[in-house]
Amino acid sequence: MRKLLNVILALLISIGILMPAATTVEAKEGFDINKHVVEMEVHEDGSVLVTETLTVEFSSKLHGIYFDIPKKYNMRWELNGETINKSYTFPVHHVKVLSNQEKDISNYSNYVRIRLGSSSVYKNPGDVETYKVQYEIITRDLELNGIQMLFMNIISGKWNTDIHNVEFTIQMPKAFDRERLLFDSPAGITGTSTGPFNVVVSGNTITGSYTETLHPGDALTVQLTLGNDYFKFVDSDHYRLISVLVSGAVTILMTILFYVFGKDDPLVETVEFHAPAGTTSAEVGVIIDGVANDGDVISLILDWGRRGLITITDDKEEGLILEKKNELESNHRSYESIMFNKLFEKDDKVKVDSLKNKFYRTVQRTEERLDKYFRSKDKKLYTESSEAMQVLFALLSALPIVIVTAMVHGHYYYDWFLTILLCAFEAVSIIMLAALLIHMENKKYVHKWYTKTLLFIVCGILFAIPCIMMIYIVRALKTSPLYAVIAILLNILVLVETVYMKKRTDYCNEVLGQVVGLRNFIIVAEEDRLKELVKENPYYFYDILPFAYALGLTNVWNEHFKNLTIQPCEWYHTYEVNSPYYMHNSLQSHMHAMERTMTTPPPSETSSGGYSFSSGGSSGGGFSGGGFGGSSGGGW
Repeated sequence: MRKLLNVILALLISIGILMPAATTVEAKEGFDINKHVVEMEVHEDGSVLVTETLTVEFSSKLHGIYFDIPKKYNMRWELNGETINKSYTFPVHHVKVLSNQEKDISNYSNYVRIRLGSSSVYKNPGDVETYKVQYEIITRDLELNGIQMLFMNIISGKWNTDIHNVEFTIQMPKAFDRERLLFDSPAGITGTSTGPFNVVVSGNTITGSYTETLHPGDALTVQLTLGNDYFKFVDSDHYRLISVLVSGAVTILMTILFYVFGKDDPLVETVEFHAPAGTTSAEVGVIIDGVANDGDVISLILDWGRRGLITITDDKEEGLILEKKNELESNHRSYESIMFNKLFEKDDKVKVDSLKNKFYRTVQRTEERLDKYFRSKDKKLYTESSEAMQVLFALLSALPIVIVTAMVHGHYYYDWFLTILLCAFEAVSIIMLAALLIHMENKKYVHKWYTKTLLFIVCGILFAIPCIMMIYIVRALKTSPLYAVIAILLNILVLVETVYMKKRTDYCNEVLGQVVGLRNFIIVAEEDRLKELVKENPYYFYDILPFAYALGLTNVWNEHFKNLTIQPCEWYHTYEVNSPYYMHNSLQSHMHAMERTMTTPPPSETSSGGYSFSSGGSSGGGFSGGGFGGSSGGGW
């Protein structure tokens, strides 16, 4: 009885052990490989041209078969009693199908898949088909203290089917020691004259066959230990050095162009208490950032008020009313007449609310004419050549990093699709960064501190993306980080040159220095100095107000006069009688409301938004055969 229980217990344990293993065994492919011929042409640079010819007999209804050629490997070496784990990436390229089937070649990060057959045609049980493919594996130094060897899978252990006959030819580039030629098979490690291998070495050519059937998981591997200088591997550092030199040359050329077309004379910021003589508030708004915008144009309402051309009335019942008192002066600007005449074309009085969804096109036309005013020869702010070069520089601003990425990554992995993708990603990030930096430079006198902070954070993110990619690539290639550092520094220099490429004209240098001087005074004006200016001109506050509005400083300007006594405004009237300070705040609030009303298009014409500026891969790893290369595959 006890013996019977022991037998039952042993059976249960056996079933418990075997059943999980049985459930993980994959079903055998629906075909056998009657003959598998492998030809390897080994080159002195370490590349191996592999041609595989398979005679396949189908046992199931399938469209065809596919090959998987690995690119990444995790290897374990025993060297002088020490175990060394290393990872390698050996690119696969020049993939060809030499038989007549329809093909689909897919390049993944870890392997290349070649699928042969037609989705509309089936192979039936008993059908025999011959498939022939060719590809090149780019091997590199194994980094084993100078040890060189040919360590290749003739047949990998990933074919989940029976292979009944194997023939192989290995053409070496020069002489080798045949005594160091070994083969690994299910029968163990053997030389050329023992075991199931039939091998003939003639000169630099190794030919042979394997006489036994290979079952799923079985592999054939050749190992030939060679002299330390047998292969002359392509020196990746050679391409890395060239990439940095090319990148440096491009940067030097761009630097020369910067000094020819873009280097500015120093800006002299003068101390100013008034706007440049003869300029309107709208012109001051353009001079400060180089672009005509809604605020610049709307500031003309205040400018016309101070010039005695209109009045602004805050009526309790009808809201804001603009009333024409005088015509534009004879020396008025053409852009002024566009808005002034349209504003009062039907009546000398106009309710601001009546302009909603109607007046925005007039504002746009005024902005266009204002821009055109500064394109005239004597009013041009920046040279045409420098503006064109800035656009070109922005488009090319990613060149230093992109050149290094393309040459280093491309020549190491030979995966040009991925290389182009990486370069495109870097280029887009840096071009966006360049555009944002140009915008920030143009608006440096206009943006508030919190806007600048936010934009700096965005700039940091945009620049971090390509930098991290560059560092990752260099680390993955196990090369000096100096290449990445140099590329990044060169790119920073190009970005700086891009931002400052736009060169000011003599006229711009003169008026911009005065406008910046006025802006600085508005920001830091001292009370005693303001009292003196108000004493000289009781309406000084109102004379500067349009320019403060165009510069985005009405709040600051109003606060300076909080405790000062000034004359009431003659061209602004409100139904609520209160302190001058309250009246100033009211006028400021109404101006912002007026800007929104006069520049808002109908909902149907409103832009949708945006902020504008002027099969997976294999897991890598060692294969059952232990060596590099060796296709695997299956049916589909």
